[in-house]
Amino acid sequence: MTEIEIGRGKRGRTAYSFDDIAIVPSRRTRDPEEVSIAWQIDAYRFELPILAAPMDSVMSPETAIAFGRAGGLGVLNLEGIFTRYADAEKQLEKIASFSPAEATSGMQEIYARPVEPKLIARRIEEIKASGVLAAGSLTLRQTGVERRVGRHAPCDARGDEQHHQHDDGDGHRLQAHGETAEADDGVEGERDDGDSGRHRRGPV
Repeated sequence: MTEIEIGRGKRGRTAYSFDDIAIVPSRRTRDPEEVSIAWQIDAYRFELPILAAPMDSVMSPETAIAFGRAGGLGVLNLEGIFTRYADAEKQLEKIASFSPAEATSGMQEIYARPVEPKLIARRIEEIKASGVLAAGSLTLRQTGVERRVGRHAPCDARGDEQHHQHDDGDGHRLQAHGETAEADDGVEGERDDGDSGRHRRGPV
């Protein structure tokens, strides 16, 4: 694509918005069998190119299982209602019954309950037992909780913007922080350095 000068010492390329582009069918057709929309994360292949958001309103363990069987990857919120309550469905029904005036205070009260490590392990086990890839989202403030349950029910993939882990099913893990990924076989990787928001290299 040709670059144009946009100022002293600055160059840019012409960009197009959706309004500037029209997709016209080609004369040549393709059979569905000849087209692949699959994608990969490390060694994991997914036939459906959709990564479902880790939101209680979107993803439950049951939904994650159904989503995985359809070929996508459902990510469970490991700090959400399903890891705070064993009877999460009842809490969701309660939330749905709130009036607009009750919604804010009611949600705050429900989510004030702390995350239970045992429930994190149980939810991960539920998903893995179905035979699909288990993925969860966890913020750095909860990594201590996550590490305590990780040995009992390791997620196939878990993380937030800065921490991701993949388990290949044979006990070999890959750690990824930001754009770094290394095998967890005694080698070094990046890890969180506390509340500073910075990461340092060292055993994971």
